[in-house]
Amino acid sequence: MRQSGIAAQNLPRSVHRLPWGLPLLVLLILIGCNNSPSATPHVPQFTTIDPPAPATLGGQGVFVVGMASNGIIAGYYFDSGGGTHGYLRDLDGATTIIDAPDAIQGVGGRTTILAVNSSGTTVGNYLGNDGNSHAFSRSATGQYSLLPGLSYYYFGQNGFPTQASTSVLFPTAINDTGIVAGYFYDPNVGVHSFIIPNQGPYKGQPLDTGGPGSGSASGQGFGSWIQYVSPTGDTVGFYRSDQSGTHGFIHQYPDGTVTVVDAPGYSGTDTAGTTVDWIDSNGTVVGSVFASQVSHSFIRTPDGTYTIFDPPGSIRSGALCANASGIIAGDFTDANFVSHGYLRNPDGTFAIIDDPSAAEIPNLAGTTITGFNDAGVIVGIYKDAHGVGHAYIRQ
Repeated sequence: MRQSGIAAQNLPRSVHRLPWGLPLLVLLILIGCNNSPSATPHVPQFTTIDPPAPATLGGQGVFVVGMASNGIIAGYYFDSGGGTHGYLRDLDGATTIIDAPDAIQGVGGRTTILAVNSSGTTVGNYLGNDGNSHAFSRSATGQYSLLPGLSYYYFGQNGFPTQASTSVLFPTAINDTGIVAGYFYDPNVGVHSFIIPNQGPYKGQPLDTGGPGSGSASGQGFGSWIQYVSPTGDTVGFYRSDQSGTHGFIHQYPDGTVTVVDAPGYSGTDTAGTTVDWIDSNGTVVGSVFASQVSHSFIRTPDGTYTIFDPPGSIRSGALCANASGIIAGDFTDANFVSHGYLRNPDGTFAIIDDPSAAEIPNLAGTTITGFNDAGVIVGIYKDAHGVGHAYIRQ
């Protein structure tokens, strides 16, 4: 999905009290009439994830790109020389540094992990010794495989194809069955989204997908970006084909049916639009709607019903994902331009997520969420007073 940095804040919470006139017998039933000790409420704890020797410059640091359904975490970090390295954090807390074998090492080196699934397979990009960018996948056992690019013809000024070339993929999502999705650049028309099927005649081959008007013919638009692939292979994202702003989309797998998602409040202007960041197996999606340079969170059920919402104190917000309990996770910016994470419960109440180590500096620091699973575990990024990013896990 987009994805994030934010800070700690004391917010009012509802306090539920027992009525003073409640009979003693009922009170005994409520608290339990036995000798077993009462359960201690679980208090979530934040843990910072900092791989070895991360950079200390503002805008750099450690970034977590997501979390698999079982809690495996992956991301990348900047070293002191400005290069990037991928990392994988296992369920036991052990961290593995990931550098593609053919990647440039040292200053200017780059291996970036962009997504992970529950088997520990990661996908990303690296800058090779040949000076070119490459897309790759890495299995849980450390086996690397290059992801094939998509071929296109470059159209000259006369409108005729003049040169064949291949675009490098940027894989931004992978599900537990191994379906990979993301985007790539075509110099003729901008950005396209793609999906690599895990079965059928095109197994292992990237297929050009996206919203209406964002196809591969010259002049068809500005492009499309995939944010997430569901357990069943459906993908979601956004596209832009003209000056009417962005549109969300759902691309169904494997038949290729595309549904356009324009949330209420979308004005159809160049500065407005809808993005979809997540979809479940039933077709419920969450995302953001932009209007007049202000964004709001939304959820859309399979029957097309929208609910638009914002956390308290928000001047702009966006929904990132949800879990099986119907709790939605996202980010928002407050009136002081400090970022915070949020959880929205099915009853419409909110919990604000702020890493206690985050600084509250306008337009610089704060806490953001990049992943949330059915167990209620949250991962994300916070920034310190120097603007350096740190990955965190809350569980």
